Amino acid sequence: MLDSEQAPWPEKPPKELGFRFDGYRLGSKRQPTFVYSWNGLKIEDYPRPVGEQDLFSMQRTLTISGERRPANLWYRAIVADKIEEQPGGTWKIEGRWTLKIAGQQPLKWKRGEQWELLIPVVFQGNIAKIELTYDW
Repeated sequence: MLDSEQAPWPEKPPKELGFRFDGYRLGSKRQPTFVYSWNGLKIEDYPRPVGEQDLFSMQRTLTISGERRPANLWYRAIVADKIEEQPGGTWKIEGRWTLKIAGQQPLKWKRGEQWELLIPVVFQGNIAKIELTYDW
């Protein structure tokens, strides 16, 4: 949580901010879903390869659920020296790989010498989802 869009990202390690790793579970193809909790919320992180033959990228779905829906909740997707916006919700990172953010417009923000992409966590009911695709 940030006090505002311009507030600095917390410097403390996640554990000191109350994040807890609650383990993982394996799907039918033995792909893991990592489970975390924080401040009364459950976070599921499901990374998986997408593509065919030799052309794969990694897709990641973060699902945040709980009765409590805090305001000013953000997900920091990336910190890099160079982040360039591309068409279709895609961002070129360091001129080498791309990050696609489905359905949400992140906030691009410069802090010091580096850029960040912050994604607002938007709940529909008691669930928020963030879909990312990493392609290198």
